[in-house]
Amino acid sequence: MIVNALLLFQIIHFLLAYLILKYVLLRPALILMKRLDREKLLLESNVALLGEEAARREAVIDAQWKRHCRVLYLRYEKGTASSKGQDIECLPQMTASEVSPEQIKQLRHHVTTDIVQQLVKGD
Repeated sequence: MIVNALLLFQIIHFLLAYLILKYVLLRPALILMKRLDREKLLLESNVALLGEEAARREAVIDAQWKRHCRVLYLRYEKGTASSKGQDIECLPQMTASEVSPEQIKQLRHHVTTDIVQQLVKGD
């Protein structure tokens, strides 16, 4: 009879230990892991959306760049630059990520001075 009582005591002890482990240690850890997984998925979706937005912006910038190059080329082609004996410097096709900040600064300076000169001349 004592063996059966000890076996019953061990079963009760095991169930108490199991419940304590389950509700005190494992459930908070599981909740934390699920929350971290949700946050990771959210961050990954945000990165994907930002990548798409960056690609759209780069496409818009590329289209604007081509349009401005075409307008400037047409202006130079009419004789404003060729009458002065200037050559049109053609840049190769580049994406925004391939252009260094120094090149952007130089290009901005050249375009600004050309536009100001055209406005001053009245063309």
